[in-house]
Amino acid sequence: MRKIDKSHILSTAYKKWIDSITQQGIEHPKYYSNHRFYNDIVMNLFYCQKGLCAYTEQLLCKQDFYHIQHWNETGNYTKKYKKKGQLDHFSPELKEKKGWLWENFFMVESDINIQKRDKAVYDLLKPDREGYSPEKYLPYSATTGRYVAKASLSAAEQKQVEDMIEIIGINHPTVVERRKEIIFWVLKKGIITQEFPTAIEMATLNPIL
Repeated sequence: MRKIDKSHILSTAYKKWIDSITQQGIEHPKYYSNHRFYNDIVMNLFYCQKGLCAYTEQLLCKQDFYHIQHWNETGNYTKKYKKKGQLDHFSPELKEKKGWLWENFFMVESDINIQKRDKAVYDLLKPDREGYSPEKYLPYSATTGRYVAKASLSAAEQKQVEDMIEIIGINHPTVVERRKEIIFWVLKKGIITQEFPTAIEMATLNPIL
């Protein structure tokens, strides 16, 4: 699960709107998926995430759909796109009163988001957090196809990482199966893929871990 840079805001109309709400110190409007800025947020996230699920790194959106050319001069996304995946509120406790907070959004695979639901989370594995890196927390085993908590972490951190691995589904059986298959073809046959870049990089560096 790689580090995600969410600083590039293409949906500037949404950004102006949410900044105004923040400056006024008022509660956010109720979150719902047919809100006027919903698609702007979704596609801006796909732009930042390079079309991948923020957690599992499965491909959800092709580059043709999140290309910068699809935002107009007012900062709205203009292309029609049948969305794959779901918009996740990383910290569920923020959803009620800060349901449109950019810093709390990620696009994730639908089944993973359903599994995550309203479970409490730990920020140490928040993909856009300053100081987060997969190498620091999540070694990947090419043998088992699974991420594990890094052994050099403190006992408390290891427990949080293990809990988060379960909550965000990066070792879900279907994800592990597909990841192992893709990485096999990458390492053995040299195919090129957008999916699972973190695991592929780690498996290439440590193929027998």
